[in-house]
Amino acid sequence: MPVTPGKKMLIIAATGFFCLASLFSFGADFSLDFAQPSTSGFFPGSCNTGVAGGLCATAGAAQELDPDTTPFSQESVSIDGVAYWHQIIGDPEQGFVMEVYITQGGLALLSDGSGGRPSNFPGGGLYRQDLDVQSGNGWDPLGLNPANDFKTTGNGTGTPTKVVMRQVLGGSWDAASETWSCNGAEFCSDFTKAALGTKPRIIQTVNDASEGFSAFFDLDMSSISYADDTTAGTLINTVTLPAFVPVGATVPMTGSGNTSNFNNGGSFNMATDIQNSAVTGGRYTWTNTGGSDGYQTWNFEEGSYSYADGGMDQLNLNWGSFFDAAQNPFGTGNEGKCDSGAITGSCP
Repeated sequence: MPVTPGKKMLIIAATGFFCLASLFSFGADFSLDFAQPSTSGFFPGSCNTGVAGGLCATAGAAQELDPDTTPFSQESVSIDGVAYWHQIIGDPEQGFVMEVYITQGGLALLSDGSGGRPSNFPGGGLYRQDLDVQSGNGWDPLGLNPANDFKTTGNGTGTPTKVVMRQVLGGSWDAASETWSCNGAEFCSDFTKAALGTKPRIIQTVNDASEGFSAFFDLDMSSISYADDTTAGTLINTVTLPAFVPVGATVPMTGSGNTSNFNNGGSFNMATDIQNSAVTGGRYTWTNTGGSDGYQTWNFEEGSYSYADGGMDQLNLNWGSFFDAAQNPFGTGNEGKCDSGAITGSCP
């Protein structure tokens, strides 16, 4: 379900991790460099990015200013003859940004790449005119109301073979060259799914210079299809710990890592230090159960995942646990904005 005007939804992605020297594009079609559209003629438009012309209001048939000032843009693009919603949410200079391409549906402002309740704007005569109806799955995007499960919110229902995306956290942004990098940041991460038919690359870097601690994790599944549960991703996992000097020690600390004294700190490299290794990352499949999102019944079939080892029920996660009130003072979705009094128009 794309983010439609007047119903911005909080989008949660499984964040992975990658440390890059610069931004890049994957192929000639899907550019994942967070470049905002530079003109105002696209639809539905851009909000809080410095480009005029977006449909940025909310409430009461989108007649009030949205108190959420998160940079956001959405446009319709055609790539190799297929229509996609192209979305950019956030700002890399502020430490969070996500760029998404997801296939469009047959009806206006819908996608056949994910589920969730569609919005219905006044004038259709099909539903009530209250803001919860207008908002669709943007009313309670995290399902804080237990009555709103994934069929309503759309969380966890995305069809992975219809989505290309990238999400970064932390790191640093160079406005002059318009590039993002880890650049020695204390924390940086990048989740990159560069192609429709293959899995993502997940990497995390942690650096605590004051404590002498660093960690790097890279699980590259980008060459594995969603029909393959026998091929594991390529894994790099290293950790470096600081030396520990006991109080009152008089013996000089020599050596490095685990090669001499236990108190010298330590280092771990999965490629050379592990005794027994069985990497299962990447060994999973996704099966399409068919169906599509109906405008009135939103009967999207979310498909299913199967794991070679272990499992995860992404449809029944407590998405509300990811909510930070300090970062979202107006609550989640339009329901939270109504409850806080930030917007009033058509609030039920």
